[in-house]
Amino acid sequence: MLQRPVAYNGNMPAKRPPKPASPLRAAFARRLEAARIAAGYETMRDFSEALGIEQARYRRWEAAETEPDLFHLLKISHLTGVSLDTLISGARRDAA
Repeated sequence: MLQRPVAYNGNMPAKRPPKPASPLRAAFARRLEAARIAAGYETMRDFSEALGIEQARYRRWEAAETEPDLFHLLKISHLTGVSLDTLISGARRDAA
């Protein structure tokens, strides 16, 4: 007798574990934390409030579990005074 596939198995975790951070994502997370601290936001909570997002969402960015979208990257750049080039790739513009 064939059985139907079960939609939920009680032994399955509620959420999938996060993917391991890639080296590029981890480097971005370090730059993000450094920019936040240099801008005077000592806690993730303060910065997430300034961004208008939940602290848990911001924590995942600094933990290199996920990345912000373009809208939030622009807000981060504005709040910290760090260029998008520096935030994303670590490249710094030379002063002319």
